[in-house]
Amino acid sequence: MKRWWLRYLLIGVAAYAIVLFATLPAAVAYPYLQGALRPLALSGLEGSVWSGRAARLSYPPHTVGSVSWSLRPLALLTGELGADLVVDGPFGKARSVGGMRMGGHGFMQDLSGDVSAAAVAPLLQLQGLRPEGRIELDITRLDLDGRIPVHAEGEVIWRQARIALPQPLDLGTFSATFSTDTEGVRAGVRDREGPLVVDAVLSLKSDGSYRVGGRVSAKGDAPPAVHSLLRGAGVRQQGGALPLNITGRLSR
Repeated sequence: MKRWWLRYLLIGVAAYAIVLFATLPAAVAYPYLQGALRPLALSGLEGSVWSGRAARLSYPPHTVGSVSWSLRPLALLTGELGADLVVDGPFGKARSVGGMRMGGHGFMQDLSGDVSAAAVAPLLQLQGLRPEGRIELDITRLDLDGRIPVHAEGEVIWRQARIALPQPLDLGTFSATFSTDTEGVRAGVRDREGPLVVDAVLSLKSDGSYRVGGRVSAKGDAPPAVHSLLRGAGVRQQGGALPLNITGRLSR
């Protein structure tokens, strides 16, 4: 005798469990999800797991802003906890489909936004630099292992780029195009307009080690402050280009 009824019973039980979980108050469910969401932290929770809001989203020790979500319950059937997300804070506004996969790995898809470079800088731990301008995000896919990106596809554009040294210095527009291969995440960084010529590549491996290699030079009509900046940054190659060879490691 075929137990066709057992299959439908299991589907029904699974659907009931999903609905029950999704309708839990967010404040009740959060302690059970807190470990999976780290390093992110939420407070001031309203609504349910299905649809809710947190007044404060933190990326310790930094506060990002508020976040609202609308759950995608069918994603649970594929082992994902996914939701439509809107993050709003002093840095600007961003939208994405994001969540967690089995194993605790975070992901984002279709990430778009227009954010302040000055507000984002502390999250990136840019020592001594005070960037200004707007950063446009257009990331089709981002997979994370803790804090480390292990897969990235898309583009980031820094418009009206400026740094304060201590006087603001206009640098134009730059773009970083992200891709992923067997070696890890790569990003080609180029100038789009402005006084600098930038030709660099960022390589990031799954263990968090990274390298930025390439060169930066001033255009012929660049203002004196740009030439002074490059002279003070280090030994230049023949032709006046400043070589880049920056290495480090991201923590999980």
